[in-house]
This record gives sequence, structure tokens and C-alpha cells, in this order.
Amino acid sequence: MLDRLVPDIERNRQQILIDSSSPKNNNDIMFNKIYRDLKYKYSLTPFVSLLLHLDGIALSKSSKLNLWLFNCTIIELPVELRYRRCNTVVLSVWVGYREPIIDAWLSESLQ
Repeated sequence: MLDRLVPDIERNRQQILIDSSSPKNNNDIMFNKIYRDLKYKYSLTPFVSLLLHLDGIALSKSSKLNLWLFNCTIIELPVELRYRRCNTVVLSVWVGYREPIIDAWLSESLQ
């Protein structure tokens, strides 16, 4: 997936350098101070950063069975591509009759 997205990521990085003062960009995560500090600190090292998502949903009204999904998106993608389903990476799935123990599940998923 990353091989497919590298041209879009690089194009977006270049566009940000050119158009960083545009008002439409002010609310995107790539213009946040923390992100800019990281980008400056690691400017000589190519990197991608991930936005992690965790959400649960009941699988049916009659059952207490729940599905929890832990996934991520690549922050360096342009906003219009970032949240497309084909660009989302599923990191872990949990199915059960109660909520997962989040700390244990996430630490296991990220190892």
C-alpha cells in the first residue's frame, strides 16, 4: 500500500512547502505545531506518521456481540485521499460480548 501512495505523499509534501500559508490548510494536522516540530527534527529522515482510530459497534440489536476495529490512516496523504477506505490500514479487530481491555489490546496490537 505504501508503495502505491508514495507519489501522493511526496506531491502533498511539496504542495505544503509551496502553499503553507493558504487558509484552507490551517486546520489540517500537517500544519499543527507538534507535527511541524517533528518534521523539522527529522527533516533528513523520510517518515510517515499515522493517525490511529479505535471504534466499536454492536453487531446486532438482539445480541450483545460487539465488533471493535483499530485502524490507521497516513497523515501525509492529501486530505481528499487520507480517509478513503482503500487507504485505511486495519491494525486489529476484536469481537466479543464486552468491551476489550483497551490498554492490553492496543499494546498487543502495536507490538
